[in-house]
Amino acid sequence: MSQEVPKESLKKQTSELWKLFAFERYQKRLCLLLFLATFPNAFSGLQFLIIHFTPTYECSRMMETVKNETESFPFVKYSRVVDKNGNKDPCFMHNVLASKYFTTTAEANRSVNETPVVNCDKIRYNSIYTSAVTEFDMICENAWKKHFLVSLYMVGKAVGGQFGGVLSDRFGRRPVFLFFTFLQFVASFLTSFAWNFTSYAIITFLSGTTAVVNFYAAMLLGNEAVEPSKRNLMYFATESGFACGYMIMPLVGKFISDWRWFLRFSAFIGIIYIPYYWLIDETPIWLLANNRTEDAKLLFAKILKMNKIEVSLSETDLKELKSLLKHGSAKNEPSNVMLHYKKLCKSPILLWRLFILSYTWAVVSMSYYVIALNNDNLSGDRFLNIFYAGLVEAASGVFFFAGSTKMGAHNAFMLMMIVDGLLLGCIPLLASWSGKAVLVFTMLSKLLVAIAYNLVILYTGDVFPTTSRHSVIGLVDAFSRLGGICAPLIIFAGL
Repeated sequence: MSQEVPKESLKKQTSELWKLFAFERYQKRLCLLLFLATFPNAFSGLQFLIIHFTPTYECSRMMETVKNETESFPFVKYSRVVDKNGNKDPCFMHNVLASKYFTTTAEANRSVNETPVVNCDKIRYNSIYTSAVTEFDMICENAWKKHFLVSLYMVGKAVGGQFGGVLSDRFGRRPVFLFFTFLQFVASFLTSFAWNFTSYAIITFLSGTTAVVNFYAAMLLGNEAVEPSKRNLMYFATESGFACGYMIMPLVGKFISDWRWFLRFSAFIGIIYIPYYWLIDETPIWLLANNRTEDAKLLFAKILKMNKIEVSLSETDLKELKSLLKHGSAKNEPSNVMLHYKKLCKSPILLWRLFILSYTWAVVSMSYYVIALNNDNLSGDRFLNIFYAGLVEAASGVFFFAGSTKMGAHNAFMLMMIVDGLLLGCIPLLASWSGKAVLVFTMLSKLLVAIAYNLVILYTGDVFPTTSRHSVIGLVDAFSRLGGICAPLIIFAGL
């Protein structure tokens, strides 16, 4: 029979083992690296705010004239379509040439509203900034294409999340983080060479498959390298990097007027991250969970040396640490990627968690992207609006860290979503009163839903086993993409 270890002795032993994950020099260095690593994710995930910009436009056919064969005065070939409220529709025109009244100027002007209405086949855009919308004419009867592409990108995210999650749990956080970060930059570069709408749609889908995997891998790289009390801080650093990229993106978009070169700039940023191949290590928790004890021992030796902590590790210590992790907040299990979902289905508790979190992710994602992608409909300078949204994203990270520490993830999440729902309900009522009020309420709503998004992401990583953690995040992220897919369609429908 094994001898029972006294509680005081076990507590002391646990304290010694957790020194390996203390927030010292190695962990602080990793925190900074992850902060910098997520800058480009904003350029990829929110690129449509720049490359799908829709400027004001008008039908340039209105300027064309033709000379009557029997009279010397010029005749307007086309006339604007004006609704009952006096608003001009740039997508349609009256074809005056087709009018049977084409006899004199007076009669043509008098009968213009009775002439046939046809689509305007020649559009003039009133902006120095180009975008995929202006190049592929995703306006008027083709306006649905703009929103369809964002939904297609979200489908790509769902597919990429599934593959990335399984690969991360099978081969490690580090290789998946590095590989998908590389693919993210390649995808941006390839998108800039799309030659027509079809090629652009295909590359957009492929770009979506690379867009989010490295962010979640970065989150787990930080989560699994520190003690539980510091996980909020590591995620805060990862999210703050995304927020800073969010704020920098409109500055880049302001000075790069061509959407293709904006994407190429986003791709060239990748050169800065080449040293990450040597700077990022695998997580010790993943190594232990997958029985790579020798690799874990070497990594712990590196961590202890960098942190200047003198702790001698034996095989027994590693076994005890593995046992400690197994009986922690997220139980460990033998690694077998193909059986992850079967194991989840056999556990009613984990299955119920998966169901609740899948629904939660879908609702939060839909709310987040409806607000984030609706920039064109806000009043004021679009670049400033994007910057304000990035500033709100940064503030959400601060409030997330404070809320999750003081209130707990569950209570803080519920509070954020309830208040956010109330604010969203007020926005339609303010639309006819003040554009600035709508902007303020929209940014407050984005702040709350961004906090809620951060809370649910971190919470999900804490309640599932290490060997299936990224797979589960990939699965619930796929459900979140259902919300993301619906978001641009809701904007298009004007709901």
